[in-house]
Amino acid sequence: SAGEWIFHRGLALQAGWKKLEITLFGSLRNLSANLITDSMDRMGFSSISESGYHRSREELGDRKKLGQLASGMVAQYIHKRFRAGISYLQYRFSQPYFPREEPYNLYAFRGSHLRNAAIHYSYTIRNLFLFGEFARSKGGMALVNGAVISLHPAADLSVVYRDLSPGFQSLYSRTFS
Repeated sequence: SAGEWIFHRGLALQAGWKKLEITLFGSLRNLSANLITDSMDRMGFSSISESGYHRSREELGDRKKLGQLASGMVAQYIHKRFRAGISYLQYRFSQPYFPREEPYNLYAFRGSHLRNAAIHYSYTIRNLFLFGEFARSKGGMALVNGAVISLHPAADLSVVYRDLSPGFQSLYSRTFS
């Protein structure tokens, strides 16, 4: 995506040896954010603009005010129809995040560092595809497992189980129901 909010530009290195594959990646960019001073006179941000618009004086004033460094790695074992691996991702912001003290922000990320670690797998056998991931953040965990079964060339059946703790924090992920 070429939008201002959901994209990363940076470097990635990938190497493989036999059935192992390792990917390292990093991205450094500036985001449009609303900078504030909290009640203890600390500088931080209260929101990040996701629209990409800079139409008003306020929006122009928020442009490129927050630095974000994203880095991480994925290590995988790949064998024919089976794949399993681990991943680690961290975000560092140039200013800490101070969300509004509202009920909907009870489990919101706070601070200038956000980390996620996960293990994942997938396996295909005939017309059955199994997949899953277990992820952990400072605030909680997330689990998703599923299967896609090809019943007919024109029909598939999908089953998904997910369990997200209220405090699980992931910056760019979106859930579906």
